[in-house]
Amino acid sequence: METMQFMVRVVSSFYYTLEFLIAVSIFCLILYFYVKKIDRKSFYVFLIAGAINTSVELFLQGFGTRVIEGAYFFNIPIDYPFICFILGFYEGGVKTLIAYHFVMLIFSRNKFSKRFCLSLIAIVIVCFLTYSIITAEQLTSGAITRVLTVRSIFAPLSIIFLVIAFVASTFYFIFNRNIPKHHKITLLYYEIGVVLYLLAWLIPLHAFSLRYIGIYEMGTYIPASLLDQLLLMYGYFLFFEGVGVNIILYPIIYRYKLIDLDKAR
Repeated sequence: METMQFMVRVVSSFYYTLEFLIAVSIFCLILYFYVKKIDRKSFYVFLIAGAINTSVELFLQGFGTRVIEGAYFFNIPIDYPFICFILGFYEGGVKTLIAYHFVMLIFSRNKFSKRFCLSLIAIVIVCFLTYSIITAEQLTSGAITRVLTVRSIFAPLSIIFLVIAFVASTFYFIFNRNIPKHHKITLLYYEIGVVLYLLAWLIPLHAFSLRYIGIYEMGTYIPASLLDQLLLMYGYFLFFEGVGVNIILYPIIYRYKLIDLDKAR
């Protein structure tokens, strides 16, 4: 495996606008559910997850561990701290909602959660597949400029933060005597739900080389070997980075009774 692997993203000016539009659309939907008393807890889950993930983005970007360059909101350039709110409420809010309803679907056989979870996954797939096809075609034709955002895969501060979040959340949930034994498995279901979201989002981008594991060579970042792509993108990133930060949300959701595990079982 080559040394110094990087997570490379090729972004167009519409990428973060797309994330914003998806997040706002889903927020409007759950706000409707809240007002109509169809599902009120999703509203709180989305807000809590968005606020916590925004805080994480502010921390990581503030310390330079995560750097976002060339970001646009429609045609307006945006930077820290504004980009943190888009990333926080899209990556945090949407991802957590899918994982939350996946738990309800698997554990409680909740029919509403089944429809909602599958609908959100379908929205993510369709949106990012369409975005990936259009962006790849525009890059090939030269209609848009190739803009890269790059970060080290194994940044020490990021790894320390992820390990603390993962270990603390897991130990709290598994060894908490106030949580019934038959509920502890739901932490795994939640993690699987996060992975399902990540696959729906990641595969279209990776397939069209808009996100890949790269190595620095001859003044640019070229794709690493196939083995590196599989191990780092679908192993390390998917099951460690992707789940690591988001896992802290499930004990909070559970602690404040935002999930009805024994309802409609």
